[in-house]
Amino acid sequence: MKTVELKNGSTEMRMLVVGTYLILQKMLDDIQGVTAYYELVQTCIDSKHEIFSDVQKQYLIDKTLMQTEGSVHGSIRNIVLSATIGEGVDLSLVNPIIS
Repeated sequence: MKTVELKNGSTEMRMLVVGTYLILQKMLDDIQGVTAYYELVQTCIDSKHEIFSDVQKQYLIDKTLMQTEGSVHGSIRNIVLSATIGEGVDLSLVNPIIS
Protein backbone atom coordinates (compact mmCIF):
# COMPACT_ATOMS: atom_id res chain seq x y z
CA MET A 1 0.00 0.00 0.00
CA LYS A 2 1.18 3.49 -0.84
CA THR A 3 1.76 5.86 2.06
CA VAL A 4 1.85 9.65 2.23
CA GLU A 5 3.40 12.09 4.65
CA LEU A 6 0.98 14.34 6.50
CA LYS A 7 1.52 17.90 7.68
CA ASN A 8 1.92 16.75 11.29
CA GLY A 9 4.90 14.60 10.24
CA SER A 10 3.13 11.23 10.40
CA THR A 11 2.94 8.71 7.57
CA GLU A 12 -0.42 7.10 6.76
CA MET A 13 -1.90 4.90 4.06
CA ARG A 14 -2.89 7.08 1.09
CA MET A 15 -6.30 5.43 0.66
CA LEU A 16 -7.20 6.05 4.32
CA VAL A 17 -6.13 9.69 4.07
CA VAL A 18 -8.09 10.34 0.89
CA GLY A 19 -11.20 8.54 2.16
CA THR A 20 -11.15 10.32 5.51
CA TYR A 21 -10.58 13.69 3.86
CA LEU A 22 -13.59 13.15 1.59
CA ILE A 23 -15.76 12.31 4.61
CA LEU A 24 -14.57 15.48 6.36
CA GLN A 25 -15.35 17.58 3.27
CA LYS A 26 -18.89 16.20 3.04
CA MET A 27 -19.46 16.78 6.76
CA LEU A 28 -19.03 20.51 6.23
CA ASP A 29 -22.02 20.55 3.84
CA ASP A 30 -24.60 20.33 6.63
CA ILE A 31 -25.03 21.97 10.03
CA GLN A 32 -24.92 18.71 11.99
CA GLY A 33 -21.70 17.81 10.23
CA VAL A 34 -20.14 21.18 11.01
CA THR A 35 -20.88 20.78 14.71
CA ALA A 36 -19.64 17.17 14.69
CA TYR A 37 -16.45 18.28 12.87
CA TYR A 38 -15.75 20.81 15.63
CA GLU A 39 -16.31 18.12 18.27
CA LEU A 40 -14.06 15.70 16.39
CA VAL A 41 -11.23 18.23 16.19
CA GLN A 42 -11.54 19.00 19.89
CA THR A 43 -11.44 15.27 20.70
CA CYS A 44 -8.34 14.85 18.51
CA ILE A 45 -6.64 17.69 20.37
CA ASP A 46 -7.70 16.46 23.81
CA SER A 47 -8.76 12.83 24.20
CA LYS A 48 -10.60 13.77 27.42
CA HIS A 49 -12.85 16.26 25.60
CA GLU A 50 -16.53 15.64 26.37
CA ILE A 51 -18.65 15.77 23.21
CA PHE A 52 -21.55 18.19 23.66
CA SER A 53 -24.25 15.82 22.42
CA ASP A 54 -24.79 12.10 21.91
CA VAL A 55 -26.17 13.04 18.48
CA GLN A 56 -22.77 14.38 17.37
CA LYS A 57 -21.00 11.40 18.90
CA GLN A 58 -23.25 8.96 17.03
CA TYR A 59 -22.80 10.98 13.82
CA LEU A 60 -19.01 10.56 14.13
CA ILE A 61 -19.35 6.86 14.91
CA ASP A 62 -21.62 6.40 11.88
CA LYS A 63 -19.03 8.17 9.70
CA THR A 64 -16.35 5.79 11.10
CA LEU A 65 -14.38 8.73 12.48
CA MET A 66 -14.86 7.73 16.10
CA GLN A 67 -14.97 4.41 17.90
CA THR A 68 -18.03 3.46 19.93
CA GLU A 69 -16.38 4.25 23.28
CA GLY A 70 -15.64 7.79 22.05
CA SER A 71 -11.98 7.47 21.18
CA VAL A 72 -10.41 8.41 17.86
CA HIS A 73 -7.99 6.00 16.17
CA GLY A 74 -4.45 7.39 15.89
CA SER A 75 -4.48 7.43 12.08
CA ILE A 76 -7.78 9.33 11.99
CA ARG A 77 -6.41 11.75 14.59
CA ASN A 78 -3.32 12.38 12.44
CA ILE A 79 -5.46 13.03 9.36
CA VAL A 80 -7.92 15.33 11.15
CA LEU A 81 -5.20 17.38 12.82
CA SER A 82 -3.21 17.63 9.58
CA ALA A 83 -6.32 18.70 7.66
CA THR A 84 -7.45 21.38 10.12
CA ILE A 85 -6.25 24.94 10.53
CA GLY A 86 -7.57 27.59 12.88
CA GLU A 87 -8.88 27.45 16.41
CA GLY A 88 -12.21 27.28 18.19
CA VAL A 89 -15.13 27.97 15.89
CA ASP A 90 -12.79 29.39 13.22
CA LEU A 91 -11.72 26.01 11.80
CA SER A 92 -10.96 25.37 8.15
CA LEU A 93 -10.28 22.18 6.24
CA VAL A 94 -7.14 21.92 4.12
CA ASN A 95 -5.34 19.14 2.26
CA PRO A 96 -3.55 17.11 4.97
CA ILE A 97 -0.83 15.77 2.64
CA ILE A 98 2.54 17.47 2.31
CA SER A 99 2.96 18.45 -1.34
